[in-house]
Amino acid sequence: MYSLGVVLFELWYQFTTSMERYVLLNDLKLKGTLPPTWSAEFESQAELVRWLTAAQPSERPSAVQVLRSDLLPPRMQDEALNGV
Repeated sequence: MYSLGVVLFELWYQFTTSMERYVLLNDLKLKGTLPPTWSAEFESQAELVRWLTAAQPSERPSAVQVLRSDLLPPRMQDEALNGV
């Protein structure tokens, strides 16, 4: 789950340089911090990344917990079934 959090951050954040990528990923891994402006703009995504990359493995969610959380957008299949 930790690696998923790192990958999701890499997908959502637009890095401008390789050095910026290195610094921000290092901050996430060592300090558990995300860029404040990005976190403010993408609150749900930041909360999900923080949850997935929690320092203690026992504090990280399972795949089922992530799928059931309100932090992910609704799935298309769920929306289609609600209309039936």
